[in-house]
This record gives sequence, structure tokens and C-alpha cells, in this order.
Amino acid sequence: MEFEIVKAGEREGAAFLNPDDAASQGLFDGTVIIFEDPTTGNFGAAPVYTDKRIEKGKIHVDSTLVESCGLDEGFSVKIEKYKGRIHPARELIIGIEPLGDQKPEEVFKVAQERRSELKKLLDKRVIFKKMKIRWKDLNVNISIESTKPDLTGRELSIVNWAEMEKAEIIPIGPAMPFNAILLIDISGSMSTKDMEVTNIAPAREGIVSLLTSEDVASFLARFEEGEAVRRRHGAAFAALLYLAEKVGRGYGERVAIITYHDEAEILKFNEKNYFDAASGNIEEVADVIIKKVAYATGGYTNFSDALRKALSLLRNEFKDTNTMVVFLSDGFPQGTDNEESVRSIVEKEFVRMPNVVIYTVGIGGEVNEVLMQHIASVTGGVYFKASDLGKLLSWYGELARTFTKSIHQKEQLPPEGPIEESKEESEEKEKKEKKKKK
Repeated sequence: MEFEIVKAGEREGAAFLNPDDAASQGLFDGTVIIFEDPTTGNFGAAPVYTDKRIEKGKIHVDSTLVESCGLDEGFSVKIEKYKGRIHPARELIIGIEPLGDQKPEEVFKVAQERRSELKKLLDKRVIFKKMKIRWKDLNVNISIESTKPDLTGRELSIVNWAEMEKAEIIPIGPAMPFNAILLIDISGSMSTKDMEVTNIAPAREGIVSLLTSEDVASFLARFEEGEAVRRRHGAAFAALLYLAEKVGRGYGERVAIITYHDEAEILKFNEKNYFDAASGNIEEVADVIIKKVAYATGGYTNFSDALRKALSLLRNEFKDTNTMVVFLSDGFPQGTDNEESVRSIVEKEFVRMPNVVIYTVGIGGEVNEVLMQHIASVTGGVYFKASDLGKLLSWYGELARTFTKSIHQKEQLPPEGPIEESKEESEEKEKKEKKKKK
């Protein structure tokens, strides 16, 4: 039996049938159905409810859902009960695609500012991968780009914001340029030689294709697979890769670099506080990075001054632009700095900037992961712990290509490390080992 579609207006992704029709199909209130146009194969999914006012032979469906499935009022569809398991969505990546002549960066910014409306549009909705939904007020399509657990074919999931761990939005359609500020720790501990070199060939090739100076070649020659290098050398390599990716994109994006130890410094490129990927001299930038990051070292770690310097750029050179801040460190705020100051700056200043996101990166074994996780989560970013150089480079390369921002995130504390043995436990264990040897 086929049913004629009637658009039901905004009905939270639901469908409605006459009770007799529902009974004939073995359906009850809340049952999830698949409805499909047998001619085109276009399909949708929705929980179905009964309503005596609905004419037999017709199915009333949420209007937005109808449009998202490539169907329309008057289409005939077959109905079947969904037989699979409906997975609760733990994570979502949601695409934002402008439908008119709006600039993607403007649409993306507004979507962040009106995320409560976006969440309401999706909450309690049955979804499937690549599903598109019209967000009429913004004149954009939102699409389900990926989920956790992953969905394939006609597998379904359901959105429940109260239980979901994370949701991010990404621009879809026309390219969206974005600027960047790299905050790089050069405190004394960054000289520790414990960053293992693994899987760096792709990153090395990407840099060599753009940078041919002897200084760069000499710097890259120190990285041998299986060996360990200083943390600051790894950080400099990652910064070079990020810049090379920006130049390769060809969108004229700007990248600023701030190094910090006891105090922070905005590095200068051709007398400017940033590098212009469209017209700047990347060889000059590479020389500055090698000199100021790879071969420089300081004392304590001052997070707050680094963040204040970044704020000055965001209020001037990068004002009102989509900007990614990548904040790398191997430690804690020290010296004249403290955790309370860092949290205050982030929560009072950065959180209020809808077009700014902070991604935090930890290297080494002494990172304040709780603080780094907090900085990232409240600004819509992600904390990443780089266990080796290959993973660090892969992460920086990915960040240079895509601007994403979380609109929902449960702050997760990093897992605790192994519990250290007390002195007494250690001595007792040693005694037992000696007895075994005897």
C-alpha cells in the first residue's frame, strides 16, 4: 500500500497516520518508519504517531523532513517499519551550507551565535548519514556529515542533546578562508629531547616542495625516523607545515605566530604581525620560525601573556574574522602566571568571540591536561595530546585545512595516569622479589 505525502509544518521530524492505516501496517505511536518513493528511491525516516483527523491513505510528515529527503507534497511513498537498532548519537559533525548569495563565513558565524535554534531543530530527531535539513530562518541547509557511532546505508540514529558528548559544525560548499594564530611554548622544558620521530615523510615532502633554502634543508635533516628530537624542534616543524598548508590552499589567509616563556612575543614578518599566505615570503617566515622557535629557549611558562597577545591581534589585525588559535604547550602556567588568570582570560574574553576557536595541543609528559581541555572545550575547540612527532604533524596539517567549531561539548577530564606506589609499598615489593630470587 502507498500513502500520499502531506506537508505537516514544523513537527519535530515526526510523521502522522490515521489510526486504521497505522494498525493495518502494524505500527504504534512512536514506531520509527522508513518511507520511500519507489520511483526515485528517495527516502526518509521518522517516528510515526496516530491522529484521527488524518484522511486514510495519506501520511502527514514534518515539512522540513519532506524537503530534506528530495520529496514533496503529493508524492506517493511506501512505508515499512524500521527493523534495525536506533543508535543514540554520541557525536555529530554538522555541515552548514548557504543556499543564497550569502558568504559562507557570515553564515558560519551566525550559525554559531544561534546554535540554540540549531539544537532545537535537531533535538529528538531521527537522523541518517548525509541527511539534509533546511534551516529556513538562515536560508541554509544543514547536513549530517558524520556520527559516532558511524552510520552506513539506512542505519538510523537519534539526537538527544542531554546525552550527547560533542557536536561540531563545519562549512560546506564554497571554500571558507580562515586566519590562524599559533601560540608556541619555548620555555626551558621545551628543550627536553623526548619527541619520537615517526611517519613524517608526507609532512617533510610538503615542506620541501615549497621551501628550498639551505637552512630549512639543514633543519629537516635532523629528523630521522626512530630517533628522538627536542620538543621545540617538533613544534617548529609543525609550524612550518601549518604555513605550507596555508600557502597551498591559495586563499590569502593570514597566520600569526606568538612564542612565549616568561613573556610572549608576536613574531614579525616583513614588519607585520602576521604572515600573508597570498603575498608573503615563506622562505623568510621559515627562517624566522627556525630561529625563534627551533633554536630559542626561555624560562618559565606564561600562558596568560600569550593569550593577551593573541587578544590584541584578534581586536586589531584579525578583527571580525574566523580565526583559529592553536595553543601548544608541554607544561603548566608558572612564574608570575597561574591557572586562575588563564581561566579568567579565556572565559571573559575568548568565549565571547563566536568566530574564534582555540585548539589546544599538549606534548611531553607534564602537560596540565585539565586546563588545556577546559580552554579548548569552552571555546568550541578540541584538546589533542601528541604522543609522537608524526601525530603532531598530522594534527597541524588537518587543522590548517578545516575550520570547525563545537556547538555542544561535555567537558571530559583526561584519564588519570597509573597510581604511583608509596615508598612502603615499593620496599615491600622489593623484599618479595629478593625472596623469590633466593
